[in-house]
Amino acid sequence: MKIRDIVEQGYGDNDEVGPAATKASQRAVVTTNGNLNKRANNQNANANAEVNIANTNAQRDQNRDQRRIPTGQPNRAAYDAMRTDLYNRRGIKQQ
Repeated sequence: MKIRDIVEQGYGDNDEVGPAATKASQRAVVTTNGNLNKRANNQNANANAEVNIANTNAQRDQNRDQRRIPTGQPNRAAYDAMRTDLYNRRGIKQQ
């Protein structure tokens, strides 16, 4: 085999055909597909996390609303009224 034959063959060429002809291009395809899968998984995880956060916030709001006193009074006035009633039932004189 002469040098001219090697040069005409082309440096880095091989007998495989197709878009992934070299080992480096095959690795590039594998890593690209792996990164696409990771990106899709992360997007799904983020979407699920957002739903879970929204549900947690809604539950927290609901629990807070259950603790509120439905009298139409502001909380401080309602608690003052409750404390006054408690003291009156126990016979405690307020100052």
